Amino acid sequence: RDLPPLLFCSPDCAGCGQEIKQGQSLLALDRQWHITCFKCRTCGCALTGEYISKDGIPYCEDDYHTQFGIRCEGCSSYISGRVLEAGGKHYHPSCARCARCHMMFQEGEEMYLTGEETVHYLLTTESAI
Repeated sequence: RDLPPLLFCSPDCAGCGQEIKQGQSLLALDRQWHITCFKCRTCGCALTGEYISKDGIPYCEDDYHTQFGIRCEGCSSYISGRVLEAGGKHYHPSCARCARCHMMFQEGEEMYLTGEETVHYLLTTESAI
């Protein structure tokens, strides 16, 4: 039985839509890109190292944070990675501190809001005594 000849089909670049020929390309976000086409959607800088994607679109770290980032209530820097949230406020894990004893909250430890303050549970019960 004869099989039809295999056809080599070059992928299209996710950035410009043109065929990727024998030049160099890279695989990012589950798609093929010309090396020169893999750039930040906002500023157009080449993404040769770290990048952040949203909805399959690449951004440099600065532009991603400017458009979509969450600022830490403790230090005002943008948060990358893990986020602790209490009462609509967001914190780096190392910035989440009790407003009364100034100790860091440990992973899994409950944070309680009393007015505008975020405190440990024990301190909410002590103030009620």
